[in-house]
Amino acid sequence: MKSEEKEAIFKRIKDILAGSRYGEYEISHGEKVLEHVLELNPQASPELQIAAMAHDIERGYDAKDRLNQDQFPGDYDAYKAAHAKRGAEIIFKILHEYDFLSDEFMNRVSYLIANHEVGGDEDANDLRDADSVAFMQDSMTGLTNYMSMRTKEQTVAKLNWMFTRMSEKNKEILKQVYVDCVRRINEFYNKK
Repeated sequence: MKSEEKEAIFKRIKDILAGSRYGEYEISHGEKVLEHVLELNPQASPELQIAAMAHDIERGYDAKDRLNQDQFPGDYDAYKAAHAKRGAEIIFKILHEYDFLSDEFMNRVSYLIANHEVGGDEDANDLRDADSVAFMQDSMTGLTNYMSMRTKEQTVAKLNWMFTRMSEKNKEILKQVYVDCVRRINEFYNKK
C-alpha cells in the first residue's frame, strides 16, 4: 500500500470520528492506539495500522446511529461486542470506497476491528492491548470528560475491564500504570 493511499484512508476515518460529540478525543485516541500498536509491533501491517486508527469508528456517529451502553443494561460485554461488530461493518463499507483495496485487505481490517475488544490472533491481541494502554494513558492525563459523565463505579469498572483483557505480558509491564490510574480516579471523584 502506498503511503498516500493509507493517508487518504486515515483522513476519511478522522473525518468520521470528528462527527462524534468528542471528536478531538476520538481522533487522539485512535492516534494513540496506532502509536502503541507500532510500539508493540514496529512491522505492523497496513491492515493493522488502519484498524488501530478506526477501531472506534462507530463512535463517529452520534444520536440515533450510535450505540449507547444504556442499550445493554447490566451487560457491558454485550455492549462492547456490539460496538466492535458495528465498527467492523462500518469500516468494511468505507473501505469499499477505495478501488485499490483487495477483498482480503478489507476483510482483514474488519476482522481486527470486530475483535479489538477481545483479541484473537497476534494482531488482534496487539490492537486490544494498545487500546487498553491508550485508555489508561488517557486516565492518567485527565480523562475528565469521561469521568465527569460517569460514576466512580462505572469508571473503575471500565479501567478493570480494560486491564484484565490485556495479555499477561503487558499486564505485568503496565501494572504500575494501572495502580496510578486507580489513584487518579480516586483523586478525581474525591474532589467532586
